[in-house]
Amino acid sequence: MQCAAVMSLSCARSVTADTDVLPYIRNVLADTSSVAYSVLAGYDPADRYGSIAVAGPEESTRQLAAYLMACDMFDNIDARESRDSLPDFAGELFASCYDLADTSYAGLVRDGKDDALREVTVRNAVAAAAGECYQNAFSNVPSVEKSPAKIIVFSSSFSEVGTADVDTLFSLFGKTVRLVSPVEAIAQRIEEEHVAGKIGIWADNDVLASGVYARVFRNWNRGFDYVGFSPDGFSTAEEGFFRFLDMYMSTGEVVPLSAVVIDDFRLSGYAASINEVASRVRSSTTDEHAVYRAILADDFKVIDAVSSIARSCYRTLRKENLFTHIIRYPLSEEYAIVRSPEANADIKYIEYNHIYVH
Repeated sequence: MQCAAVMSLSCARSVTADTDVLPYIRNVLADTSSVAYSVLAGYDPADRYGSIAVAGPEESTRQLAAYLMACDMFDNIDARESRDSLPDFAGELFASCYDLADTSYAGLVRDGKDDALREVTVRNAVAAAAGECYQNAFSNVPSVEKSPAKIIVFSSSFSEVGTADVDTLFSLFGKTVRLVSPVEAIAQRIEEEHVAGKIGIWADNDVLASGVYARVFRNWNRGFDYVGFSPDGFSTAEEGFFRFLDMYMSTGEVVPLSAVVIDDFRLSGYAASINEVASRVRSSTTDEHAVYRAILADDFKVIDAVSSIARSCYRTLRKENLFTHIIRYPLSEEYAIVRSPEANADIKYIEYNHIYVH
């Protein structure tokens, strides 16, 4: 009976024996009694009253969810890029899913465990899509209602290695899934801003080494030419920016940078300040800034991950008419994704806390 289920679901997307399908995905398809199977089988992507799920490491998930709940970049009536003193995601419910089971994504990359990181990304997506959760880590069955995600926002650039797997799993159940991930959102923003030429990526060394930017930029097939650096030891964002430029020049490059992408969520809030520094450098006539002027294009831009993610999320919901249109400030719920205390060490998504923002 289980084999029949696998064959039936596989018709939605041809999967041959040599296709790179994660063992976890195959196990979900085969075990019709599993929680993950029930989640996917019952998932309704058309429910506009579902949550905006933000999933990933706790710190970055908190930072991103807080920004999304408060951001005001668009006019909520006609979607123009104009502040209207109303949160862009007014009326929405945010579900923060903190991955406390696999806290070191960078460690998985350093250890060459790409498949494990892919699986983490898929498991987090299943947790976000669930309509029930566990009361606590010691619960045997999900028993607490939870709002399934209508869109899943990943809070880690490392998630790029598994987003295609998430799409595969949902597709095998005949379901669509809306995903927003940092590097994809940045690539979309680069295209929207018509950035051409050399792009600088300001990111952690592990992110740069993971190849996620190479993967996404290659898939976009827009010929993005980029170089990445990870400055350290700076006390201000301005100092960090100049260190980044110094690292770029130390390579012998003379091609002006058209943009600098800020991958680090903690620095995203300083994007406007860094842009002002760049403008000051470009307009300066002093010898102090002459060397920096030469490597900044006239139309130089600063693009940060957090606001790029917010734009992608907003436009996706707007395009597909999935906003709730409820007049209220955004609400927030928090969930922890933890390992089961049982011997099989499965992953559980449990109720963590509820915070109502007024």
